[in-house]
Amino acid sequence: MTQAQREKSCISQVKERWKDRQEDLKDPSYDGGLCFDYVDPNTFPDQKEGYWRWQFSWGGPGDELRAFVNRDDSIHRLEYWFLDWYDGASIEVQPGAAWDMIQEKISFQAIEEGVCSIT
Repeated sequence: MTQAQREKSCISQVKERWKDRQEDLKDPSYDGGLCFDYVDPNTFPDQKEGYWRWQFSWGGPGDELRAFVNRDDSIHRLEYWFLDWYDGASIEVQPGAAWDMIQEKISFQAIEEGVCSIT
């Protein structure tokens, strides 16, 4: 990361970073990021809703997808977050390739853990 990029706020970089991350996701050899986990409601201040997190990088800066799901584990909102020290910005991701990829991860995780959806 260049000094000029470091000085830009997350809000001014989030769209560009999401565009770059989408290119990574198109690459069949992409290793899948750092982790995929569930963040419980109220883990962070003012975070009332839990979400599935696909974390690609962390530290300064970091980025991740956050999938908010319905009771049947279907996604109702997907956000891409770009985070840097004491700063962060997000954009809403529309249905498409990334949406399908994370929905598949959620479904697989539920099967792997033996979690049944509440219907």
